[in-house]
Amino acid sequence: MANSIIEAATKGALKDLDYPKTGEEAAEGEVKDVVVFIVGGATYQEAREAYQFSLQGKNVIIGGTNIVNSKEFLGDIMYYGQSTGQILSTSSPSAKHFEDMKFH
Repeated sequence: MANSIIEAATKGALKDLDYPKTGEEAAEGEVKDVVVFIVGGATYQEAREAYQFSLQGKNVIIGGTNIVNSKEFLGDIMYYGQSTGQILSTSSPSAKHFEDMKFH
């Protein structure tokens, strides 16, 4: 998801109402610098995608409330799912797999 947002941002293709801009724009609406902040945490994959854009000459900075790996992300989903009463069915294979995992 971050990849598509970063790509659209560098092309100046995002709606100003949803994604406000500051500073000057480059020629033809292209944006020189992009800052992406992900509430809830950015993943290592999203950081890698930002890096790939930097290799293309784009200045992309990515941040978030924290950096999460896949295990932490799945643990958060389970935690918030349980707190809202929307947990996986215990009969599903994936639910059994999650029950066996230890989250910290």
